[in-house]
Amino acid sequence: MLAVVASISGVLALPADAREPLPDPVVDVQPMVIGGRDITNPGYVAALLSSSVADPFQAQFCGGSLITANVVVTAAHCVESIAPSDFGVAVGHTALSAITPADRLGVAEVLTYPGWVPGNVDGVDIALVRLASDVANVVPIPIETDSVEPSLGRAMVILGWGAVDPSRTFFADVLKSAVVPALSSVDTAPGVMATTCLSTTPGDDVCFGGVTTAGCNGDSGGPLLAASDPSGTEFELEALVSFGPADQCLSTLAFDAGQRLSPYRAWIAEHVAAWGTPLAVLPPAAPGGLTVVRGNGMADISWTAPTDDGGDPNLTYTVTGSPGGSCIASTNSCHIEPLTNGVSHKFSVAATNSAGTGPASGEVVAVFAAVLIDCDAQTHPFVDLPPGSFANADIGCIASLDITHGTTLTTYGPTEFVTRVQMAAFLARLYRSITGLACVGGPLSFSDVSDGDFGAGDIGCIASLDITHGTTLTTYGPTDLVTREQMAAFLARLYRSITT
Repeated sequence: MLAVVASISGVLALPADAREPLPDPVVDVQPMVIGGRDITNPGYVAALLSSSVADPFQAQFCGGSLITANVVVTAAHCVESIAPSDFGVAVGHTALSAITPADRLGVAEVLTYPGWVPGNVDGVDIALVRLASDVANVVPIPIETDSVEPSLGRAMVILGWGAVDPSRTFFADVLKSAVVPALSSVDTAPGVMATTCLSTTPGDDVCFGGVTTAGCNGDSGGPLLAASDPSGTEFELEALVSFGPADQCLSTLAFDAGQRLSPYRAWIAEHVAAWGTPLAVLPPAAPGGLTVVRGNGMADISWTAPTDDGGDPNLTYTVTGSPGGSCIASTNSCHIEPLTNGVSHKFSVAATNSAGTGPASGEVVAVFAAVLIDCDAQTHPFVDLPPGSFANADIGCIASLDITHGTTLTTYGPTEFVTRVQMAAFLARLYRSITGLACVGGPLSFSDVSDGDFGAGDIGCIASLDITHGTTLTTYGPTDLVTREQMAAFLARLYRSITT
């Protein structure tokens, strides 16, 4: 593996002619982080510069990201064999050639992730660089905290001053950016990942790149960003550029790999806090798995914690109901009452940490029955149902609800028949009487039921509620027969689904 991969960085002490500037005008080469464009430094992108090379364009050998006022995160392989005095850091500059000696900040300390082995692409390729002085007037880039990101196909942005052609001949003076898709996710099987970016640690690395976009020499340690908001205007540091194929940049052999940061955020946070500048906390992501268990004028609400706590695990949750009902909890559940029976309620939940409140979960709609009984505890007066009948409880339930009666005062007629359209009418009547809501179905999709037919509205109602389906994908079978015993089971099942 090591024979076919290489870190995406240059040698620290580059020869005077090692970094060729782009021709002017450019001929046969794209002026890009391969496949990208010029971009103004957003402030937090850092250039690592060799102290022994005066020309800042020639001195740049790796990138990095400012994550606190005095800490830059970069790739461990960028700084694995050099002393803090051997390099400086320039933060926030767009053009390397514009960096002055005063812009080169000294390095006070370098810390690589424990166990890093030089040249081992399976190691954790992370290093923290503590600057000798704080960077003023720059907002550091927050680190992704979601342990499951980046997901497959998520668009990321690479920024750097690396080589802009696959043969690594020309280098950028102005910062470049390109959109690169994530080609793997944390649950990608190692065998699959090995065919894309030659990594055997999918929990640590993310493959990235495309047909026309890639990282190259000099981009190592630089940021791989992902949008943290739907508008795509706010970004988080998803990963850092780590390694790529040895044959050439933008290779057909394999794609590039980035070192994910969220699995090691706790280690990073511990050390930067010890250096006096804790990591920024972000609002949490939306909770998931919202569940509503309905009762008589009350509800028990539960949910799962967000996959991304924003870097602060001390979360509180706010459940909001409409038209009414709310609760605040520090655990993953709460109880709400009173709620109005016979009314449809919508519930959502949002999490809050020290940075603020994150987005709400998706809404769950719950209908609270206007009539409540224990469907399994009802009895009936019918003598033609043997004690072992599968529908005894169901028939007692619907009789108590006054939905349907027996054929006489003492007989139910369990083996007698009703048509499927009659059963639809009973089901729709039950839904309307229990919930107090209208039930209007959409356009009928059954070829054997027309809008003006008896029970067409009821069939549309139960079809829209997914209570029962047609006899085929395109026919309902309105005149087909079911026994009254079977109908009772359908009715009781619907009642239980509404009230539990």
